[in-house]
Formats: sequence, C-alpha cells, structure tokens
Amino acid sequence: MVLTNNVKRLTGIGGSIAATLLATSVQAAPFDTCPSKAYLFQSTPVKVYGVNLVTGSTSLLQADTGINANINGVGFDFNARYIYGYDTTNKRLVRLGQDFQAEVLNTTGLPTDHTFFVGDVYESVYYLYRKNKGLFTVDLTPLDTDANATLTVNRVTTRSVVNLTDFAFHPSDGKLYGIDNSSGALYSFNPETGQETYIGDTGETGTFGAGYFDVDGYYYVSRNQDGQIYRIDLSPGNASNIENGIVPAVKFADGPNSSQNDGARCANAPVLMKTRKLTLVTHLLHT
Repeated sequence: MVLTNNVKRLTGIGGSIAATLLATSVQAAPFDTCPSKAYLFQSTPVKVYGVNLVTGSTSLLQADTGINANINGVGFDFNARYIYGYDTTNKRLVRLGQDFQAEVLNTTGLPTDHTFFVGDVYESVYYLYRKNKGLFTVDLTPLDTDANATLTVNRVTTRSVVNLTDFAFHPSDGKLYGIDNSSGALYSFNPETGQETYIGDTGETGTFGAGYFDVDGYYYVSRNQDGQIYRIDLSPGNASNIENGIVPAVKFADGPNSSQNDGARCANAPVLMKTRKLTLVTHLLHT
C-alpha cells in the first residue's frame, strides 16, 4: 500500500484562525502476478474469502477492505494486475490490489440512475452491463501514469436484452460470454457493438451470478441459489460442438450459495491441477 499525505491550510473568517487538515489517500499495490487463487467478495461491508472450487470450502482473507460498501461487477486487469469493481452502495468505481484494500476511482459519465452488477476487464478496458440500460466501457490506461486520473465512462449501446447476472471474456477469442438466467441459453457478445449471438442451451437455469474462464477456454459459472459450480467447454478444441450449439453445463463442484454474486478471474493464469484453485471474485448485494 502506498500512502500519500496532502496537507491543506484552512483559513477562518477574518484570516485570524488557521487549521491544518491532513488528508490521506490510499493507492492500492497491484498483484505481483496474474493470480490463480480463488476469491469471494461477500456482504456489506464486503469481506474477502478464499474459495476452493473443487471442495467449495472458503476461508476469510480480509475482513476490512477499507470501505463500508458492497462491491460487484468485478474484473481482473491482466496488464495492470488490479481487480476493478463497482461500489453498488455509493455508485462509484473502485480497484483492489493484493491487499484487497479498495481505492476509489475518479470518473465522469458514470450513470446515477442505476447500479451495475455485471462486469469484466479485457485489454485494460472495464466493461459494465445492465439489462435495459446498455453496455458501457471505461478505458483504464490513464491510471498507468496517474492514479488520480479521471476515467471516462462511455455507453457502447443501449441494446441489452439478455437477462445476465455476470459475463466474462474468453481468453482466446476476445468475446464476452454469459448465460440468460431465465432460459439457460448461452450467448456471446461483441464487445465493440454489444450485439448478442445465441450459441446454445446449457441445460441449466437459475441466477448465475459468477462467471469466469480458465486459460484453456473452459467457462465456469456459479449458481446463487445452491452454490453449485458448472463448467462449459468453450475451448478451441471443442469448436465443432460449439458451432452446433452443444454447450451443456456440467456440474463441477459445490460452492457457497448466496443471494447475488459476481465472478472474475485472471483468465491467463494456469489451472493448478493439484488444488484446482481459480481466481473467483463473488459479491453479494442486499435485496
């Protein structure tokens, strides 16, 4: 963590009284590498847990992220090695480093009439989605040189008809993927236009609040109602089945259930076969 102290002089009426205000801003330190661990962000105030996908077990890693808020719509930026998220309590963007301390980001153009709980990061661009509101993007590169830079939020399109609670970028083809909670249909999304493309029926329905990829192109989704984790084979070697709409969601593990959650992963990290620990960021919203 990097601490920067800014001292401001406050002069009272008539100029006879002066006070000193010490303001401390926190700049989160990035992850050392593209992590292959699993994480769970839960509750308000948010707490951070480690998650093992195979066993579904969790362990508390951080009880205090520094803000009294819920964070959702998260994604891992492979280039800068930060997790980016949306503070649903205060309607603002944050980023977290390896100590899981939330740093509030300066933005312009961020909608105030609704929140976000669907998001991911790809090539240093943060993507946010809300049904019936649209697909939005945020260029994160200004933060490379100035942690206090003001980020511009742009709306790509108002088209947003799929009932998503999360989506994730495929590490190979650069498209977003998500499951319609009502129908169980798997869709891909063009990140430049927001246009959705139906792929096939996964055979499972429910609120899939967490979705993320591994480096081989397998798509993992976690269902809120029962915590079950499913895996869909979207690897390049399965292209023929994907083209024919054969994309079943196969149960992979039992995880923690939740009211609402969100997932993110550094998709370029290798899967550790001995422990099968992946980078999962899950969030709960209070309803």
